[in-house]
Amino acid sequence: MNFFRKLFSKPFLKKAGFVLALYLAAVIFAQDRLDSLDEVGTFTQARALYERNELFLDNYELELPKELHTRGTHGRIYSKFALGYPLVVAAYMKPMRWLGLDRVLVGLHTFKIPATFMFFLTAWLLFLILKDINPAPADAGSNRLLLVAWLGSTMSTYYAATNAANSFETSLVILAFYCFHRAMRASAAWWWLFGCGLALGYSGFSRPYSFVVVPGFLIALVLPMRAWTWKDFAGYFRAALAVALPVLFFAAAYVVVGYIKLGSFGDPYQNETFSTPFIYGFIGSLFWPAKSFLFFTPLVFLSGFGFWALWKKSRQYFALSTWMILAYVVPMSMWWAWMSGPGIGQRFWAPATPFMLFPIALVRWRAIKFAAVPLIAFGIVTQAFTYSCCPACIWGRMYLPGGTAADYHESTDGVRKTIQDGKLWRVLKLTFIDMTYFRVWKRHG
Repeated sequence: MNFFRKLFSKPFLKKAGFVLALYLAAVIFAQDRLDSLDEVGTFTQARALYERNELFLDNYELELPKELHTRGTHGRIYSKFALGYPLVVAAYMKPMRWLGLDRVLVGLHTFKIPATFMFFLTAWLLFLILKDINPAPADAGSNRLLLVAWLGSTMSTYYAATNAANSFETSLVILAFYCFHRAMRASAAWWWLFGCGLALGYSGFSRPYSFVVVPGFLIALVLPMRAWTWKDFAGYFRAALAVALPVLFFAAAYVVVGYIKLGSFGDPYQNETFSTPFIYGFIGSLFWPAKSFLFFTPLVFLSGFGFWALWKKSRQYFALSTWMILAYVVPMSMWWAWMSGPGIGQRFWAPATPFMLFPIALVRWRAIKFAAVPLIAFGIVTQAFTYSCCPACIWGRMYLPGGTAADYHESTDGVRKTIQDGKLWRVLKLTFIDMTYFRVWKRHG
């Protein structure tokens, strides 16, 4: 009886209504197109899991470019991408079939909904963190400012609507940060730290590179310790174990899935290296028109003021944010494909973006509003541009028909075909915005 009273209580109904509103926003906001080649692999894997309950992609209707799949055990074709996000999509699609909605909702649009929903949900969690750090009424304006910026004025807006894998990874990192924040302030800290580890672990299971953020959280756990007594060390060990255990579980799961696919403990990314000179990838990510992080996330110009305020407010969060930024910016600037494919902006920096921006809210509203408001407004305009643009459409309709080597690829049945023969060609649409973007890409790419 108490359960039903709680279920139909006003506070619970308010929370349920809020989550439902976020879901409906995700349904409206999610796009019905593929904006990067990586999404082709994850989308195909999700469809295989949903329709056939299988990992392999043999004889599948969506042809995969050769660089997006690998031939594994018994000659079967597998996606080289991690299983985390396709598994979430398949789990989301199954109830749609039970409800008889699969014919209506299954497709590219549905593929994006879980990541877009996570984007809206974790935006709210980021706002709750700011309310804890900035509880004074005078700081409420800065908190709301950052929420608006995160939702509509950064590259995260574009990724949430289009590039599911990077948006999902970013949301899991924010979820881990929220759990960590609650653990630092809650009596039941171990459960929150375990939740932090689950989010970090599944983030790595979805995009293996994100395992690099785990040491940042473990370092942040050390900083509040005042003395290295055995009691303090034992407490830190228990806290670190609560984070590390679920991470190790998902790391092992990633290795096992890789073994099932390849028949060995090899890495499908082993031929892809960090071979770009750092200064080249870093400067390109900041200033190259098609990728400029500064152009597509303009509020980052105020991050220096935010980090000074964060240093004075919390050395623990300063260290964590610094680690998060360096862990993504430095290595991914050296990645062989540092430009992250034909998409807009620098998607490899997406998980570091909230840690660049949230310290800005610690600066008093009166001190930053005259600079922040124009930057946010400019960001909203640029995101309206990116939301309307489909880089993969440009890549497919303009580059590939031009007779390049990429015009032909091997389908899953081993037959060489042009991309125009595939069903993906039907979802490629071109707009005036796409044409404008293409001219910028050709001129500066």
